Amino acid sequence: MDDDDAFRKREFEVHRLRRTDESFDELWQDYQDVRSVLGRLDANASASKIMWDDYLRLSSELTREIEDRLQDERKRRESG
Repeated sequence: MDDDDAFRKREFEVHRLRRTDESFDELWQDYQDVRSVLGRLDANASASKIMWDDYLRLSSELTREIEDRLQDERKRRESG
């Protein structure tokens, strides 16, 4: 499987989970909000290091939780 196929498969899984699992959709929205703030912080030279670090940590935590949920869903579908 090439990288494009893996990306498309992951994207499909994210969209499917967002439609079927309200808590995952909320998690995804939080992740998107954090990414948006990080983008604004990156463009703002006066952003504090503490704020930047907090949002990077939050982004990492949300990313990890999303990946865990996607992996759990894949395992559930493969076993059932």
